[in-house]
Order: sequence, then structure tokens, then C-alpha cells
Amino acid sequence: MYMSRELCAAASASEAVIMRDASSAYLAGGTELLRSGTERSADRLIMLKNIPELKGVSGETPEAVRIGSMTTFQEALGSDLVPAYLKEALRYMASRTKRDMATIGGNVALMRDDSYLAATLIAAHAKLELLHWAKPDSGESVQDRFGCPDKNGSDLEEASQVRGDQPVREAICIRRYLQHREEYQKDLITAIMVRTDICVVSKRYANTAESHSYLTAAMGYADGRFRVGVSLKNAGVFFPKEFSDSLGEDENAETFARFANSWAGLDIPDDLYGSTAYKRYLLGVTLENLYRSLKERISSGQRTDGRKGETEA
Repeated sequence: MYMSRELCAAASASEAVIMRDASSAYLAGGTELLRSGTERSADRLIMLKNIPELKGVSGETPEAVRIGSMTTFQEALGSDLVPAYLKEALRYMASRTKRDMATIGGNVALMRDDSYLAATLIAAHAKLELLHWAKPDSGESVQDRFGCPDKNGSDLEEASQVRGDQPVREAICIRRYLQHREEYQKDLITAIMVRTDICVVSKRYANTAESHSYLTAAMGYADGRFRVGVSLKNAGVFFPKEFSDSLGEDENAETFARFANSWAGLDIPDDLYGSTAYKRYLLGVTLENLYRSLKERISSGQRTDGRKGETEA
């Protein structure tokens, strides 16, 4: 395992962002950066665990919930505000020990191809709250223009404020984050906003309950539209927009089989999880089943996820 040379503790979100440069990385729960065999490394880790504003769950509106990025999987499961569809995805991480450590923001930022949450959050049309430092009336971050010679975050933050730099917050759709990850590489995810006025179903395939998945698919329905999210091991995380937009309320099995077999943007390798043909078949069948499940809820008048997920202590 690569050992980072320096560990810095940020006292605020803005301080964490100003400390971030090309040689550093944010340290959330540590289940990826600190695990044996990780392929991710950084000379300096910026620890986020002491930042209160990044923690907790709150009801922003009757239709949306805000989850701080440093909220752990287990803490989210313990909140009665978190919708049932997201709790289902949180439970895909079967290990209680890992759920006590892993953070929702960390899982989203990594965007691994075996992510527990990515497919569900895409299908749920989730939004990310981001923070970065920039000069007024410019698109440049502090590091882009001034570098980061001093590792003391408080000094950097004070110097930035003297220069007129300011923290900039923005909310973006998770699909944009997925499509333009390089653009947001230095941004800090401060929160994830999820809708409660949406119906979402998902399915995960793995060798065991505690194994990483080789396929996770999710489908959501809101405002008369379907949304699909897919994460596939050794292939990536995807939002098939054209296919999602084309779905109506009277599709058949052929629709999903044809899509899975002809999806040109999906490069699925033969590997220990199965052949390319098998995984395309499994994807098609899974999407069809998710669609049928959503249709049943729509037909019964349940067009939102009115279920409250069971809380876990």
C-alpha cells in the first residue's frame, strides 16, 4: 500500500478546499484510501471527519432530503428522513463494520464501477452540493492561479480572503458530475440531495453479500419520465440518457433485450464474472424486471416513494 507522507485535519469545508492541490486527496471514511491494495494514492491526505457542516441528515423541503457528505452509511440508515429506495442501496454494503466507516460522499466521489450507490442516485436524479474556491468574477480556483506553497489551511484561507477569493457553492445533477469528473476533481462534495417524490427500484448482483457487485442497475420514475442508472464491474458507471428518455409506460421485454444487446457505448469484457453475452443478457432481464416493478407501483397509484425506510441503530 502507498503511504501518504502527510495528514492534515481541516476544521471547515472552506479550509479543506483551500488545502487541496494536485498532490493531495480528501480523506473521508478511509475504506478506499486506507485499504490494503488500493490503487489510489496521494502525498497528502486532507482529513474531513472534524467538519460538522459535512455531517447529518435534514429535510430541506417536503420533496427533498439533504445528506451531509461525511454522513456514514450506518448513520443514514438510522435516519427516518432517508427514503426507502436509498436505504436499500445503503444495505448493499453488507458489512456493518464498513457501514460504520464508509461515507456517502466518499462513495460518490470515488464513483467506482462497483459502487453501492451510483446507479440508485443516478436513477433518483440526485444532486450534489459542491464547494470550491474562486476569485470573484472568474472561473479560476485558488490553486490554479496561486499554487499551494503553504500547507497550513488556516493561513491559506485567510490569505485567500485578503486577496478577495471566495468559497463558491453550486448544486449539480449527479449525471453532470459523472460526465465531467475532471472538471470537478478538486471540488469538495459537501452534501447529496435526494428526492422523496420519486419512485426508485434497484437490483445488485455479487458473488456473496459482502462481495463487490459486478452489476447494479436502478430505475426511477418521476414527472412522467423514467431514469436508468447502471454500474458494471470493469466497464464503468453509466446513465443511458437516450434510452431513459425513450421509455414509455407500455414497453415489452424486447425493448430491454434490444437495448442491452445493442448499447454501443458499453464495452463489457469477458472476465471471471461472466461473458460479455451473459452480462448483456442479465442487464436486459434486470432492466425489464425493474420496469415491471415500477409499472406495478404506478398502476396502484404509488408514483412516489412514500415508504419510510426502516431505521437501524
